[in-house]
Amino acid sequence: MEDILTFTTPETRWLSNMFYVDIRHNGVKYRSTENFYQAMKYKDIETRKFIALLKPHEAKKYSRDNTMTNENFESRKLDIMLYAQRKKYSQEPFKSKLLATGDCLLEDGNWWGVDINTREGENNLGKIIMKVRQDLC
Repeated sequence: MEDILTFTTPETRWLSNMFYVDIRHNGVKYRSTENFYQAMKYKDIETRKFIALLKPHEAKKYSRDNTMTNENFESRKLDIMLYAQRKKYSQEPFKSKLLATGDCLLEDGNWWGVDINTREGENNLGKIIMKVRQDLC
């Protein structure tokens, strides 16, 4: 399989954090890994429950517009995303689709990933998903 360099095409959108998948954590059902990730920026359960119900893009916008209250988030954000991805890819059809990517490079073309034009960036989400894939193998 060829390397996947963006998670925004119809064929690769399922890799995106914006793709709908139920992520359950501490009695709350989040609509996507994005919802879960954004909700973890806040301490109180009511804010988390509110974010859980938003559309993924709305969850991202909410946390851009509101001050984060979880002081541990920045130091734990990669672990939080790894947790969310493990939850996502433990479910079908995501697990099978991820395993079908074999050992191809998964590169997330956005600020968490790499600049599509320059191919520079940390590719945090891509690396995390590839780690989950490796663990599933």
